[in-house]
Amino acid sequence: GWAADLLFPEAGPVGVEVLQALALVLPVASLSMVAVGGSRGLGHLLPMVGIENIAKPVSRVLFCALVGLAGLGVLGTTVAWVVPTVLGGLVAGWAYQVHLRRAVRGLPGGTAVGWRDSAARFWSFAGFRGIAATVDVLGLTIGLLVVSVLAGSHEAGIFAGVTRWVVAGTLGLQAVRLVIAPQISGMLASRDITGAQHLHGVST
Repeated sequence: GWAADLLFPEAGPVGVEVLQALALVLPVASLSMVAVGGSRGLGHLLPMVGIENIAKPVSRVLFCALVGLAGLGVLGTTVAWVVPTVLGGLVAGWAYQVHLRRAVRGLPGGTAVGWRDSAARFWSFAGFRGIAATVDVLGLTIGLLVVSVLAGSHEAGIFAGVTRWVVAGTLGLQAVRLVIAPQISGMLASRDITGAQHLHGVST
C-alpha cells in the first residue's frame, strides 16, 4: 500500500492493484530478457527481433485497444500490457532451450569447467554491458518515479509519453549499440583496449 500511495497518490485502491500486477510479472520479464540474451549469445537474433521488437509491441497495442473499447479501466489496461510479457517470456525460454541443446550437442568432449571459472569468464565479458544496461534503465525509471512523487501520476504519464519519443529518436544509436556491444565486450574481456577504442571511435 505505501508504494502505491507514494507512486500513485491519486489512484487509490487501483494503484495498489496495478503495482501488484506489475510486481507479479517482473520476474517473468527479467527471465525473458535473460533467455533472449542467451539466444543472442548463441548466435540467434530471431527471439530478440521477433519477440521483443515485434510481437510484444504489436500485441500490447492490440490488447490495450481492445481493453479500451471494452471500457475495462486502468487495471484492465495494465493486464493487457503485461500479458504479452508473460507469453513472450514463455516463447523466449522455449527458444533458448532449443538453441542451448543444439549448441551443447555440437561441443567437443573435454574437461568440465567449474562454476567459479564459468562465472569469471561470463562476467569478464558481460560485466561492462551489464553496468551500461543498468544505468540506461535507471536513467528512465528514476526520472519517472521522481516526477510521479513530486508532481503526481498525471504528469508522470505525460513524462513517460515524452520519454517514448526520446527513445524513438535514438533508434539509430540503439541499432549501432546492438551490433558493436558484443564486440567491445569481447575486446575489453581480452584486454584489447586499443581495438575497443578504435571500434568505438569508428561507430560514433
